[in-house]
Amino acid sequence: NEPFGTVAGMRQFGHVREVTFEGYAGSVEAGFRDEVEAARAAGKMRDLIDMYTDVKAGARLGGPMGAKLEADFRHIAEVLGDLPGKVVDEKRLAQMLKNVAREVYPALINDCFFDAATARCLKRPE
Repeated sequence: NEPFGTVAGMRQFGHVREVTFEGYAGSVEAGFRDEVEAARAAGKMRDLIDMYTDVKAGARLGGPMGAKLEADFRHIAEVLGDLPGKVVDEKRLAQMLKNVAREVYPALINDCFFDAATARCLKRPE
C-alpha cells in the first residue's frame, strides 16, 4: 500500500529498465556497458534455470504464457533426458534455454514473457 513503492513502480512502468548511457562510469571503450549487460544476461539465465528446476519439481507457472513456458521446459527436459536422479550438464541446459531467454524477463514482482503482438507496454493510450 505504499504509493511510491515497488508495486506502484511496476504498475506504472511495466518492465522498463534503467539505461546506462555512454560516458557514465567510464567511456564506451572501457566496456562498462558490456559488463552490465553480461551481468544482466547471467542473472536472467540463473533465474530461468531456477524456473526450469521449479517446474520440473512440480511448480506451475501463471500468467498467459505459463502453459507455453511449461511446455518448453518439458520439451527441453525430454531432449536432455533430465530424469529424477540424473545430473544434467548445466551448460547444455543453459544453451537449450537461450531461445526461451530471449523473450523472458524475470523481475522482482513478476516475470514478463515478452510478445510484441500483445505487449501492453508498447501500446499507446488513445
